[in-house]
This record gives sequence, structure tokens and C-alpha cells, in this order.
Amino acid sequence: MPRPKPTILLSTEYEDINQLDILAAEGLWTVVYKDQPINVRKTLMTILGESFKYQRGTYPSPAPARILAEKLNQIFYCTDFAVVKVL
Repeated sequence: MPRPKPTILLSTEYEDINQLDILAAEGLWTVVYKDQPINVRKTLMTILGESFKYQRGTYPSPAPARILAEKLNQIFYCTDFAVVKVL
């Protein structure tokens, strides 16, 4: 089944070769832990010390949020991470 065409709200061309489209979103989904919104931070150890990388936890479509929640449930051996539609 093909993906449905997005609704374009605004479109422009810039730098003569690029086009930027603003699309309507279905809603806004976020990953929660025990019904509390969360941020996800990875700590990376480098030669210069610790470095932090923040991962997105809110998405305009439900699929990436579900994938992140499932991944976190597997990593922490729990079922406390879930996806909630906020808008």
C-alpha cells in the first residue's frame, strides 16, 4: 500500500536548487515513562572526556515514537515506556 501524499501548507525554493515544503502533521506523539514525558541522553566517552547526545522523543508521526518506546523497553527490561498522542 503506497504512502498517502502529504498536505503541503507552504513551499519555497531557495539557493536555486533546493525546495523546502512545510507539511501538515497528523498530530504529535511523545514517548513517556510511567505517564511522565522524558528526554533521552546518551553519554559518549571520548579522549577529551564525556560528551552528551540528546535523542528526540517527540515525533510528528507515531511509528518512530513506537520504535523508540520498544527499544527503551528492551534496554531497561520493562514495559513502562509508552507512546502518547499530545496534539
